[in-house]
Amino acid sequence: MINKQHLAISVIALFVIIGVIFAYFLLEVSSKTSATSNMNMGNNNTTSNNSGGNEVTVTIQNGAFNPVNLTVKAGTNVTWINKDSTVDPMITGSGFMSPTLTNGKSFSYIFNQAGTYPYYDMNHPDNKTLTGNIIVHKKK
Repeated sequence: MINKQHLAISVIALFVIIGVIFAYFLLEVSSKTSATSNMNMGNNNTTSNNSGGNEVTVTIQNGAFNPVNLTVKAGTNVTWINKDSTVDPMITGSGFMSPTLTNGKSFSYIFNQAGTYPYYDMNHPDNKTLTGNIIVHKKK
């Protein structure tokens, strides 16, 4: 009798573990798909900063990021500053997430790896003007 109870508990535990793993991967894929689908590719507001290790600022004002697309070298510290009194964004992207940024607050992240990092406002995911891209090139 104890063997059957032990087996039943083990099977239930296994299903719970599989369910948790499945839910984790489902949420991970969903968040990556959401970030990619929310990218604002139609806005050509682009800034390039080719000197690695510098500080670069993205301003949040008038309900939008400025610049929308930013090209930097690896090691650059990007700071988002909210200068908008009507929007309180939470910036999220591949590997980073800010707290909610009320007016006057900022969030910084150092991009050490080359790649393209789409980001968006998690508090307003349907607002297409609150999306952007950080394009990071290797240091030479």
